[in-house]
Amino acid sequence: MPNLLILVDDQHRWDALGCAGLGLRPEQRSWLLSGDDPIVRTPHLDRLAQTGTRFSQAVCNVAPCVPSRHSFITGMRAGQTGVLTNMHYWPRDPLYPTIGTVCEALGYETASIGKMHWKPQIAPEEHVPTKRGFAFRVSYDGPATDGPCDVVYDDFATDAERAIVQSWSDRFGRGGENRHGYVGEVTAIDGNRLPDSWLADQAVTYLRERRPTDRPFCLVVSLDRPHPESVVAQEYADFHDPDEVPLPPEPPGQFEEPDSHLQALRDRLEWSEMSEEDLRVSIARYLANVSFVDACLGKVLDALDEFGFADNTIVSFTSDHGEMLGERDRCFSKYSTYDSALRVPLLVRWPGVGAAGTVSDAAVELIDLMPTWLDALGAETPRRLPGRSLRPLLEGLSPAQAGWRSASLTELYTPSADGSAPRAQWAVRTGNYKLIERQAGDSALYDLRNDPEEFVNRIDDAAFAGVREELRTTLLHRLMTESEDCPAGDPTMVAIADPTAFRPS
Repeated sequence: MPNLLILVDDQHRWDALGCAGLGLRPEQRSWLLSGDDPIVRTPHLDRLAQTGTRFSQAVCNVAPCVPSRHSFITGMRAGQTGVLTNMHYWPRDPLYPTIGTVCEALGYETASIGKMHWKPQIAPEEHVPTKRGFAFRVSYDGPATDGPCDVVYDDFATDAERAIVQSWSDRFGRGGENRHGYVGEVTAIDGNRLPDSWLADQAVTYLRERRPTDRPFCLVVSLDRPHPESVVAQEYADFHDPDEVPLPPEPPGQFEEPDSHLQALRDRLEWSEMSEEDLRVSIARYLANVSFVDACLGKVLDALDEFGFADNTIVSFTSDHGEMLGERDRCFSKYSTYDSALRVPLLVRWPGVGAAGTVSDAAVELIDLMPTWLDALGAETPRRLPGRSLRPLLEGLSPAQAGWRSASLTELYTPSADGSAPRAQWAVRTGNYKLIERQAGDSALYDLRNDPEEFVNRIDDAAFAGVREELRTTLLHRLMTESEDCPAGDPTMVAIADPTAFRPS
């Protein structure tokens, strides 16, 4: 039986990889990929891409952290899990099996090291009573967000280090997604003792201790960066000169943001007050943290080679969602259905399947990971799972040859002003066009070939009427089909920590 190594980080843009621009046409490149040379250094993830497959058009199925993590670890969309926002969670046993649950039943050794985000921090401590299929748990945040844990960062850190880490939340707020959190700081803690590096070291130790065992393993390694607060280790502080980093394109004159929720966040979290200097520092430190994450995950990948597991381990790397990074006139974070928020890096290496160093432009979604893992384990994919195994794409088939979907689907649920049910958005995306249908607010249609920044709304343009109706039909068919084949679970199994609160995390 093959091993599974599932690498995850948090809030990582699709284009923040050294290899992200390879194989893309000029119109597919972003402002971070505008130069001849990669702006960000990710040698370890680049090496993973060179030995596996990179999916250049992959999207998350729901943007915020908590619902996205519940989604891809179970293979279910947020509308099925019932975990719609960062305030929703399962207070008791999982509503659906996780990959840990599946592997545990097959006799695997299972572990999750790092951020699972089973609940918001303000949820009752007694909620999430089990490890959800992962026999060994290591966490930075501990039971406040991750449930039962065997090892936590606080047990490792010195008193001085714990005080510094606590000061980040005190000064930048929980989640750090405000203006000051994105600007961040250079920390006095040595990079090798920061939480993400410690988590990677725990994963290396876990792999080292697996060598004498005959049982296969399923190991999830989940890091917090490059999610803000943008605290950077001294060793990475000079990776990017703020005066030299590219800036997001400026919206055209008379531009008005159609997403009212994003507008409100921009004002409330003070993104709109950022100076150009603030913006440049934020971008530079975000990219430095991407390189820091790469170095941390590189330790895990090197251990996989050193301890002899690489040839029998399926490795996946992705992120729970993207990051806007100052686009659309100082918008940050992931609370939107624009490309920079919903597109994610996705690398998969399945030894013996497909050719190394390939790039697929298929309309892939994170819910396709669970069917892929089940396929590798020789387990049947339940009908309730709306995704598909990536195997035919890994084997080199084109999307047409594989009979792959022509459009991807991402949903987003944002809190309503009066505390009633969250309001939905759905984004249907092909390689050339995107339709955003908003339950509250203006819908939008974008011509991604000629308007990759999604500035010009073509929803009422007669020249795009055919595209609009085709994408609306695709959305309706997808939602209807999945509501029949993959019905939502029992809503009484879902808790809402604070129905009126919006706490970025």
